[in-house]
Amino acid sequence: MRIIPSVAVCILFTPLAWKYNNYRAVAITVNGLLCHMNESQIQLKYNDIIWNIIFTFYTCIKSPVVIKYQATGIAIFLINVKLYEMNKISRQISECIHVFGVQLIGAFCLFKDIKKIDMN
Repeated sequence: MRIIPSVAVCILFTPLAWKYNNYRAVAITVNGLLCHMNESQIQLKYNDIIWNIIFTFYTCIKSPVVIKYQATGIAIFLINVKLYEMNKISRQISECIHVFGVQLIGAFCLFKDIKKIDMN
């Protein structure tokens, strides 16, 4: 079980789900918890990745101003995975990078889309 990303997904996305009744935030929270709390279940990991890709593209279509942020989050995700697989960074560092470079950016973009705040 990965505690750091599990707690972070709750902290970042649950308020968006409750306050704004946002289905994407609910799905991201549920998928994130299932994925990070059951890391031995590879199908949950791929389910989480696929749905996050779908939600990312949907959010970018609805709010094109978030594209540059979402692209940054995707790049951080890919670099983080590669560095961890190459044993260049520890699991804890990888989890922290995931929280601040992927989950936080995703929550920020979702919030901006929900509130329709212009980021230019």
